[in-house]
Amino acid sequence: MTIIDKEGRLFSKINLLDAMIILVLVLVLSWVGVRVVNRYAQVKEYDQYLIQVRAPNLDETIAKSIHKGDIISTPTGAYFAQIITEPEISPTQVFVTTPEGKLIPRTQPKLKDVVFTMQARVPKGSFTIRYGNQTLKVGATGFIETARQKYTILVLSIDPLIEEVAEEESPLEQEMEAESQD
Repeated sequence: MTIIDKEGRLFSKINLLDAMIILVLVLVLSWVGVRVVNRYAQVKEYDQYLIQVRAPNLDETIAKSIHKGDIISTPTGAYFAQIITEPEISPTQVFVTTPEGKLIPRTQPKLKDVVFTMQARVPKGSFTIRYGNQTLKVGATGFIETARQKYTILVLSIDPLIEEVAEEESPLEQEMEAESQD
Protein backbone atom coordinates (compact mmCIF):
# COMPACT_ATOMS: atom_id res chain seq x y z
CA MET A 1 0.00 0.00 0.00
CA THR A 2 1.42 3.38 -1.03
CA ILE A 3 0.90 6.70 0.69
CA ILE A 4 0.00 8.50 -2.55
CA ASP A 5 -1.46 6.43 -5.41
CA LYS A 6 -1.29 7.06 -9.18
CA GLU A 7 -4.32 9.34 -9.08
CA GLY A 8 -2.81 11.61 -6.38
CA ARG A 9 -5.01 10.40 -3.54
CA LEU A 10 -3.71 10.10 -0.01
CA PHE A 11 -3.94 6.47 1.21
CA SER A 12 -6.09 5.82 -1.90
CA LYS A 13 -9.01 7.60 -0.20
CA ILE A 14 -8.61 11.39 -0.18
CA ASN A 15 -7.20 13.79 -2.73
CA LEU A 16 -3.88 15.38 -1.64
CA LEU A 17 -5.12 18.94 -2.38
CA ASP A 18 -8.26 18.34 -0.33
CA ALA A 19 -6.16 17.07 2.59
CA MET A 20 -3.99 20.22 2.51
CA ILE A 21 -7.07 22.47 2.46
CA ILE A 22 -8.60 20.58 5.41
CA LEU A 23 -5.32 20.87 7.33
CA VAL A 24 -5.14 24.64 6.73
CA LEU A 25 -8.79 25.06 7.80
CA VAL A 26 -8.20 23.08 11.01
CA LEU A 27 -5.11 25.18 11.83
CA VAL A 28 -6.91 28.49 11.17
CA LEU A 29 -9.97 27.49 13.22
CA SER A 30 -7.83 26.32 16.15
CA TRP A 31 -5.81 29.58 16.05
CA VAL A 32 -9.03 31.65 16.07
CA GLY A 33 -10.44 29.52 18.89
CA VAL A 34 -7.33 30.03 21.04
CA ARG A 35 -7.44 33.80 20.44
CA VAL A 36 -11.11 34.06 21.43
CA VAL A 37 -10.68 31.95 24.55
CA ASN A 38 -7.61 33.93 25.64
CA ARG A 39 -9.38 37.22 25.10
CA TYR A 40 -12.32 36.40 27.33
CA ALA A 41 -10.61 34.13 29.87
CA GLN A 42 -7.75 36.51 30.64
CA VAL A 43 -8.00 38.25 34.01
CA LYS A 44 -7.39 41.98 33.66
CA GLU A 45 -5.20 43.62 36.28
CA TYR A 46 -5.47 47.27 37.24
CA ASP A 47 -3.44 49.95 39.01
CA GLN A 48 -5.41 52.20 41.37
CA TYR A 49 -4.96 55.98 41.62
CA LEU A 50 -6.39 58.65 43.92
CA ILE A 51 -7.25 61.69 41.81
CA GLN A 52 -8.27 64.93 43.51
CA VAL A 53 -10.29 67.22 41.25
CA ARG A 54 -12.15 70.51 41.37
CA ALA A 55 -15.36 70.92 39.41
CA PRO A 56 -15.55 74.72 38.96
CA ASN A 57 -18.44 77.04 38.19
CA LEU A 58 -21.30 74.65 38.85
CA ASP A 59 -24.88 75.65 39.50
CA GLU A 60 -25.79 74.99 43.13
CA THR A 61 -28.22 72.18 42.27
CA ILE A 62 -25.56 70.37 40.26
CA ALA A 63 -22.97 70.90 43.00
CA LYS A 64 -25.31 69.39 45.60
CA SER A 65 -26.04 66.39 43.37
CA ILE A 66 -22.42 65.15 43.59
CA HIS A 67 -22.13 62.54 46.36
CA LYS A 68 -19.60 60.19 47.89
CA GLY A 69 -19.98 56.81 46.20
CA ASP A 70 -21.00 58.17 42.78
CA ILE A 71 -19.58 56.08 39.94
CA ILE A 72 -17.67 57.92 37.20
CA SER A 73 -18.14 56.16 33.87
CA THR A 74 -16.35 56.65 30.58
CA PRO A 75 -18.24 58.13 27.63
CA THR A 76 -18.83 54.55 26.43
CA GLY A 77 -20.40 53.62 29.78
CA ALA A 78 -17.52 51.58 31.23
CA TYR A 79 -16.49 51.93 34.88
CA PHE A 80 -13.63 54.41 35.45
CA ALA A 81 -13.68 55.63 39.06
CA GLN A 82 -15.69 56.16 42.22
CA ILE A 83 -15.92 59.30 44.38
CA ILE A 84 -14.47 58.29 47.76
CA THR A 85 -14.63 61.55 49.76
CA GLU A 86 -17.48 63.81 50.72
CA PRO A 87 -17.51 66.65 48.15
CA GLU A 88 -16.50 70.05 49.57
CA ILE A 89 -18.73 72.77 48.13
CA SER A 90 -17.51 76.37 48.20
CA PRO A 91 -18.50 79.57 46.41
CA THR A 92 -16.74 80.18 43.11
CA GLN A 93 -14.11 82.87 43.36
CA VAL A 94 -13.83 85.29 40.45
CA PHE A 95 -11.56 88.28 39.89
CA VAL A 96 -13.05 91.65 39.03
CA THR A 97 -11.40 94.85 37.93
CA THR A 98 -12.05 97.95 40.02
CA PRO A 99 -12.42 101.40 38.43
CA GLU A 100 -8.81 102.00 39.52
CA GLY A 101 -7.65 99.04 37.43
CA LYS A 102 -6.93 96.62 40.32
CA LEU A 103 -7.88 92.96 40.22
CA ILE A 104 -9.65 91.88 43.38
CA PRO A 105 -11.17 88.50 44.28
CA ARG A 106 -14.92 88.24 44.79
CA THR A 107 -17.25 85.32 45.31
CA GLN A 108 -19.77 84.54 42.62
CA PRO A 109 -23.11 84.20 44.44
CA LYS A 110 -24.75 81.73 42.04
CA LEU A 111 -21.87 79.38 41.13
CA LYS A 112 -20.12 76.79 43.28
CA ASP A 113 -16.81 74.91 43.13
CA VAL A 114 -16.75 71.29 44.28
CA VAL A 115 -13.55 69.51 45.37
CA PHE A 116 -13.50 65.73 45.78
CA THR A 117 -11.24 62.70 45.46
CA MET A 118 -12.00 59.75 43.25
CA GLN A 119 -10.36 56.34 43.12
CA ALA A 120 -9.68 55.41 39.50
CA ARG A 121 -8.42 52.24 37.94
CA VAL A 122 -6.26 51.99 34.84
CA PRO A 123 -4.79 48.94 33.10
CA LYS A 124 -1.73 47.66 34.98
CA GLY A 125 1.54 49.10 33.71
CA SER A 126 -0.10 52.00 31.87
CA PHE A 127 1.93 55.20 31.97
CA THR A 128 -1.05 57.46 31.34
CA ILE A 129 -4.48 57.79 32.89
CA ARG A 130 -6.94 57.99 30.04
CA TYR A 131 -10.57 58.97 30.34
CA GLY A 132 -12.18 58.56 26.94
CA ASN A 133 -9.95 60.53 24.59
CA GLN A 134 -8.58 62.72 27.42
CA THR A 135 -5.33 62.20 29.30
CA LEU A 136 -5.65 63.14 32.98
CA LYS A 137 -2.60 64.96 34.34
CA VAL A 138 -2.16 67.40 37.21
CA GLY A 139 -3.28 70.82 35.98
CA ALA A 140 -5.28 69.41 33.08
CA THR A 141 -8.89 70.32 32.51
CA GLY A 142 -11.48 68.04 31.02
CA PHE A 143 -14.86 66.59 31.81
CA ILE A 144 -16.19 63.57 33.65
CA GLU A 145 -19.63 62.08 33.81
CA THR A 146 -21.77 59.98 36.08
CA ALA A 147 -25.04 58.30 35.19
CA ARG A 148 -26.88 61.64 35.55
CA GLN A 149 -24.31 64.45 35.36
CA LYS A 150 -21.50 65.71 33.19
CA TYR A 151 -19.23 68.51 34.33
CA THR A 152 -15.86 70.12 33.75
CA ILE A 153 -12.99 69.34 36.11
CA LEU A 154 -9.50 70.57 36.93
CA VAL A 155 -7.11 67.84 38.13
CA LEU A 156 -5.44 68.95 41.39
CA SER A 157 -3.38 65.85 42.26
CA ILE A 158 -2.80 62.25 41.23
CA ASP A 159 -1.35 59.74 43.68
CA PRO A 160 -0.90 56.00 43.18
CA LEU A 161 -2.82 53.89 45.66
CA ILE A 162 -0.35 51.48 47.19
CA GLU A 163 -1.98 48.60 49.00
CA GLU A 164 0.36 47.23 51.62
CA VAL A 165 0.14 43.50 51.95
CA ALA A 166 0.65 42.45 55.53
CA GLU A 167 2.86 39.42 55.76
CA GLU A 168 1.43 36.95 58.21
CA GLU A 169 3.79 34.91 60.30
CA SER A 170 3.66 31.19 59.80
CA PRO A 171 2.59 29.06 62.79
CA LEU A 172 6.21 27.92 63.18
CA GLU A 173 7.44 31.54 63.40
CA GLN A 174 4.70 32.36 65.93
CA GLU A 175 5.71 29.35 68.05
CA MET A 176 9.40 30.30 67.92
CA GLU A 177 8.58 33.89 68.92
CA ALA A 178 6.49 32.66 71.86
CA GLU A 179 9.36 30.42 73.03
CA SER A 180 11.87 33.26 72.82
CA GLN A 181 9.69 35.45 75.03
CA ASP A 182 9.54 32.77 77.77
